[in-house]
Formats: sequence, C-alpha cells, structure tokens
Amino acid sequence: MTSIIDTIWQTISYLPLREPLKGQIIKLVHWPDFSHGQPLREYIVLADLLSGQPMTPQQLKKLSGYDEHLINSFLNAAHLMSLLDVSDSTRPKQQQSSKARSNNPFKLLSGLLSRI
Repeated sequence: MTSIIDTIWQTISYLPLREPLKGQIIKLVHWPDFSHGQPLREYIVLADLLSGQPMTPQQLKKLSGYDEHLINSFLNAAHLMSLLDVSDSTRPKQQQSSKARSNNPFKLLSGLLSRI
C-alpha cells in the first residue's frame, strides 16, 4: 500500500517549480521522512544542503550541481509537506539576520548583554 507521502515524492516530479518558491530564500526546517520508500540519493543531499543554510533554488542548483528538474521536484514535494521555511529574497538582509538571531536565545542574550 502506498502512503500519501510516497505519492507526493513520486508524482510531484512532473510539475514545474511552484510559484511561492520561485526566487525565494528556502531553508529546510524539518527533515523529510524517507522511511516509506527508497529515497533518491539526490534528495538526501538536497535536504542536507538546505538544512545547513538558507538559499534560493538557483543557489541550490549551483551548489549541488543537480539539474533544475530534480531540484524543482524535491522543493515542490518538501513544500507540500511543510518541510520548508520560505522567505522573501527581496527583504533586506538586516531584517533576515535579525529574525535568525531572535531564534537563538543564546545569541539574543549575548546581544542584549553586549549593549549594557
């Protein structure tokens, strides 16, 4: 019996990159559950790259060396399963770094202490 997760990983590959992902900064926030089937080795590599640092689909393509079709397949499936954090690449870098700092309580605390 095929699960919905397997179906998403297998069928989403026929679609172009979903509009909400185009040109956006993407970070993997939850590791994909590859336990239901035989994951593509490339999907594991892409998940690893996106878990390390946020990047655009174009940066992911350049860093991984994989073709656009494979990257689009992975991103579409991961997005449908709510595994990605997608942020606007046109937002100023200052705001993005402030958000990242606020997610880490130790960096936030050290930043506050340095102002005293």
